[in-house]
Amino acid sequence: MGHLALKTRKSPEDITGKDIIDWLNRGVGANSKRSDVNACTAFFGWACRTGRRKDNPMDLVPTVHRDRRKQIPAPVEAVEKAKHCADKRALLTIMLMDEAGLRRSELAAMHTRDVIDDLTGKSIIVHGKGGKDRIIPLSDQLGRIVSSLPEGYFFPGEHDGHVCHDTIYRIVKNATGWPPHAFRRKFATDLWRATDDAMKVKEMLGHESLQTTQDYIYATLDDLRDAVDGLRAYRGTDAREIHPEKILEAYNVPPAITRLLLDSIRNQE
Repeated sequence: MGHLALKTRKSPEDITGKDIIDWLNRGVGANSKRSDVNACTAFFGWACRTGRRKDNPMDLVPTVHRDRRKQIPAPVEAVEKAKHCADKRALLTIMLMDEAGLRRSELAAMHTRDVIDDLTGKSIIVHGKGGKDRIIPLSDQLGRIVSSLPEGYFFPGEHDGHVCHDTIYRIVKNATGWPPHAFRRKFATDLWRATDDAMKVKEMLGHESLQTTQDYIYATLDDLRDAVDGLRAYRGTDAREIHPEKILEAYNVPPAITRLLLDSIRNQE
């Protein structure tokens, strides 16, 4: 809502539906636009209920549907491109997104006090949505970089002492041509390929729902072909072997009787 006020240069009492529509069409994606609409709906609904406004400008704003298409993660080349950016903040920003999967809002407020020692190196405490913290281990290189920063916010600014998340967006987009969330999707996809464990990806991203995490994982045709090849290999070996004890166990046959039946089968062979 603060961003809307800055862009329109109007007080909440004077903002119109057209102002909100123009702000929504500033170039963000469908899901970001939908989040903005939800925030405006909640705010102006509260303003009307408390008598601060007689009309609700959101009555003129059309519904924004969630974009269900899979979003493509940033490529490796985008990370390399950040190394040659004139803005020296760009490389650290990209590394923290690419190697720790941070949201831009989390990154904007990152402080040196959040860097801690673990058993093998450095980790970082991430203050996520809903006041929920999570701990992300850092690579040795990234751990050395953040440990050498002067005490205070990683990215000092005028927004409560640090930059706002829109500044992070501009730094990343200007440096690489990709939005910040593309690097969060890259982190999720690479971690999934490395571990084959969506639950670990969920915990590292700080998601409540595994379904949300699945939206971040981008499976290519090569990934699917590997799965099909694995299925063929399984069906060509283990699936052809008959395990009588498993069948009897499935029918709740007592173990003692199972042993007698198996001994009888072996004696006949």
